[in-house]
Amino acid sequence: MQRLTKLSMLLVLVLAAAGCGFGDSAGERLMEEVAGEAADEDVDLDMDEDGITIETEDGEVSMDEDGFSATGEDGEFEAGAGGELPDDFPDEMPVPDGEIQLASSGSDADGQQLQVTIVAEDDLEALEALYADELEAGGWDVEEEAEMSMDGMRSRVLAAEGHGWDGSVTLTQTDDEPPLVNIVLTSS
Repeated sequence: MQRLTKLSMLLVLVLAAAGCGFGDSAGERLMEEVAGEAADEDVDLDMDEDGITIETEDGEVSMDEDGFSATGEDGEFEAGAGGELPDDFPDEMPVPDGEIQLASSGSDADGQQLQVTIVAEDDLEALEALYADELEAGGWDVEEEAEMSMDGMRSRVLAAEGHGWDGSVTLTQTDDEPPLVNIVLTSS
């Protein structure tokens, strides 16, 4: 993961330079040189109206309107704002109706992790009922449950395992906001 972190840092450097107006071909060459010196290796930078891609001998990092991705010999990571569930998201995990705010998928030698955050259409009580009914019916073993309330916020966390995944489902609602559902799954 160290190499992916280095690639991600290069992307931040390039984005900062692009914000300073270095997006033309001369600026792109300058950013390539600066990024290469920072990484202590050759860097290939491709920047256009669709996004930015940085390639090094360790891998590739790119960012566009659909999200962010990093790939290297240590693993891969993808994240996108809104949209769809990650490709490997298990069908057996209940997903409430609502808007997906964030979806990410990452893998390395230790396995894979998926995360999804949804602004749900139902209230917290309906979501609690959904997960109480459908997790176990879908073949998940609910191992732990915890609930917390404070200052107008209610939260419930369910830890479950099944279908080759360990995971948690966190349901959170504040007084005036729709509930959030955060699902984190790690391959087991």
